[in-house]
This record gives sequence, structure tokens and C-alpha cells, in this order.
Amino acid sequence: MNAVRVGLAGIAERLLAIGPVDKGVDLSESLCFATENGNERVVKLLLAAEVSLNAYDHRERSALALAAEGKHIGTMNLLLEAGVDVNCKDEGSWTPLMRVAMGGCEEGVTLLLEVDGIDLNTKNARQESALSLAVLFGYNKTVRLLRVLGGTNV
Repeated sequence: MNAVRVGLAGIAERLLAIGPVDKGVDLSESLCFATENGNERVVKLLLAAEVSLNAYDHRERSALALAAEGKHIGTMNLLLEAGVDVNCKDEGSWTPLMRVAMGGCEEGVTLLLEVDGIDLNTKNARQESALSLAVLFGYNKTVRLLRVLGGTNV
């Protein structure tokens, strides 16, 4: 986990190559560190080591939400291809779609809207949706994407 935390992909790779990861070792937080920093190489290594896709960090944010918040499209793609829950909710009932919409990340919004089963109408604990957050922060292109691709109404 420390190798991942400081971005030492080579060391993390060597440690993971030594042998199977002890089932008692929880690498979920390592996946969260890697996704938060957009470290695709380490994310690939951890996914190959069969780390739980639906990992949460110490602040109850999911790996996908961390990648979304950081606008790390490559990392988001890796998680989605591996089958992560696109509608996972973290503290305050935030979804990854809400995080990319709030940041005005059009590429991330488009990527998530292409996933079958994405829930566009979910609301967080403050009753905000991805669309209302994009409106609130003034991301007009994101609003259009959510309305056109997602078929949501204001």
C-alpha cells in the first residue's frame, strides 16, 4: 500500500509479482490511492491481483468516484471494463456521475452515460442529481450531455 500511495508502480509490481496476495491483506485502499492519482499501471496490477472493484477509501469514497472526481478517464475506463458498479454510492450518497458532472468533465460524463444500467435520477443526501449539480456549477456542456445523451429533463 505504501508503494502505491507514493506512486512507485515498479515496486508495487515487484511486490505483487512475488506471489499471490495473502487473502487477509486488504488492498482496497491501495486501489483507491491508485485511482485517485490516476495511476493506470498500478490499477491494472491491482485488478490483476483480484482486488475488490467496489473498494472504498477511509473517507467512504469509492474507487470509481475518486477516479471520476480527479477526471482520470483512463482509470475510470479500466474500472468500468472490469465491471465496477457504476451506480455505487459513497458518503452522502454521491455517485461517480454526480462527481464528474459537478466537475464539468464532459468526457467522464459521456463515458458513464454509455454504461448500461446507469441511474441518472439518483439523488445525494442533499437531494441533488448529476444534472442539478451541473446546472448549479454552470457547466452548460455537461448539462446538454445529460439532457441529450441521458434523456434527463431539468
